[in-house]
Amino acid sequence: MTEYTIDAEPAIAAVTAGSEFDVFDKDASQRLKKATAAQIASYVRSTITGGGISEVNTAITTAGAGTLTAAALVGGVITRSGPTASYTDTTDSAANIIAALPAGAAVGFSWELSIENQTAFAQTIAAGTGVTLSGFTQIGGNCNGRYLATYTGAGAVSLYGLWTNVRGINNLSATTDPGAGNDNTQGYGPGSEWINTTNNREWTCVSAATGAAVWSFSGAVLGSAEPAGIVTQAGASTGSFAEEGNINRQMSLAGVGNGADTTDDVLFTYSLPASAFDQAGRGVCVTAYGKLAANGNNKRVKLWFGATVVADSGVSTGNAVGWQLSADVFKVGAVGSNTQTAQGQSIVGGTHGGVNVPPAPTETESGAIVVKVTGTSPTTGAANDVLANFFQVNFMN
Repeated sequence: MTEYTIDAEPAIAAVTAGSEFDVFDKDASQRLKKATAAQIASYVRSTITGGGISEVNTAITTAGAGTLTAAALVGGVITRSGPTASYTDTTDSAANIIAALPAGAAVGFSWELSIENQTAFAQTIAAGTGVTLSGFTQIGGNCNGRYLATYTGAGAVSLYGLWTNVRGINNLSATTDPGAGNDNTQGYGPGSEWINTTNNREWTCVSAATGAAVWSFSGAVLGSAEPAGIVTQAGASTGSFAEEGNINRQMSLAGVGNGADTTDDVLFTYSLPASAFDQAGRGVCVTAYGKLAANGNNKRVKLWFGATVVADSGVSTGNAVGWQLSADVFKVGAVGSNTQTAQGQSIVGGTHGGVNVPPAPTETESGAIVVKVTGTSPTTGAANDVLANFFQVNFMN
């Protein structure tokens, strides 16, 4: 009697396939069954390699539709490059695949194989003669597919798609947010991650369709700004609204007063960042309030957007009364047209100054725009005739 250990596959495979062996348990104390040489070789192969095939990578670079050769399929790893559009690869015939299997492979022999689609385009797998294909049959651009291949009978092989990852490349060092052009042609796919290191934002690709990629905002580092396009659902309706809120607020309990002159002195000021008015509909709501000195001097308060006065109290002799100015300013017209519209109003004491005719500022939208409130004692030049206690700018996306 000849004994073989489990690592003696070549010797087992060399024995006539029909020969039978006694199979014992690991301590040789009990005979378990009889098995043919082919059955034992298949078992050994499966035990040692985890699927019967020592993986060998095959690179296929056909520019268009190609053939997944028997050697490539049996090798266990295929890397695919070359196509410049979606393409279909067809497997070799079952007969050729069976012929390429290791010596002694019997019906029922199976192995797993990986196909790595290194192109930016979808790869469809088609069955060759005698091959039955099921499960996943398409691998996305820059994605992998895993398949279970089985020698199912004479001239027959099955190929079952176990899974495919649909994730493309990641960009973890971008300096801008992604857009529609960051698509499958650049290697991105659903699930790709994008990190804007300038604004500390993270994005996930939802669709990488050519020229129409869709990216979902995943979040921002605490304290960093969310993108302007974020909208909130209006209740349970189909409506939505852009975010808005305070961008600057300044206060003084004692009040900030004008100087001892007759010019417009800045009481509070804020520089609206460049490109805040990057498209129509962006806007600010500015509010300021304070009080007038206890005297009969002429006094005046103005609210400015850049070089344009958008709210004006007019000359007032208000004596120890409060004042409030407010204005809305919105971007109108084409991107970069430097066109805005505004409306302001004023209240001094118990007198409402009415609503002014809407001014039309023309501030440069690609640069910073100064928003401020000024006060003056236009006739006597007395300091602190106008005091400002509060100033805020709310931004609307």
